Amino acid sequence: MSDLVLPGMNGSKLAEQLNARQPEAKVLFMTGYSADALIHQWPSNTDFEVLQKPLTHETVERKVRQILNQTR
Repeated sequence: MSDLVLPGMNGSKLAEQLNARQPEAKVLFMTGYSADALIHQWPSNTDFEVLQKPLTHETVERKVRQILNQTR
């Protein structure tokens, strides 16, 4: 789980590096920006989910459980 906008790197680069090292890893991004504002940040060849901020514990818990239960 990571923010989509990072200092010195963006979520797309992070997802690419993670996918190269651990292709089975599941990625969950969070962001306070709208999808329109971040269209250039979206990872292109990776499987990922995005949660919009502000987050609640329940939203994070539900999404993490959903992602962990998914099979590839």
